[in-house]
Amino acid sequence: MARQTFPLYMFGLLFGIGFCLHLFFNRHTYDPDYMLSGLIFTGAVLLYYFPAVYVYHRHPIGKIIVMISWLIIFAFSIYMIFFVAS
Repeated sequence: MARQTFPLYMFGLLFGIGFCLHLFFNRHTYDPDYMLSGLIFTGAVLLYYFPAVYVYHRHPIGKIIVMISWLIIFAFSIYMIFFVAS
């Protein structure tokens, strides 16, 4: 079971690191509100996903927690794309 979720786990980690680096190296092209929302989004990915993976392997309700956490992250990303970046 750990082998199936390992690529998603690595994706979450690499996305968080890559997004932070992207914001850092392109900070002169973004206004502060956009950067703040990007950091909040990255934090949401890390804060929701990694505990969900931990619970996923130790409790049956972990699958539901993973789904809910990804829905929250997806909703926040839609909000950031359509309302903050525009």
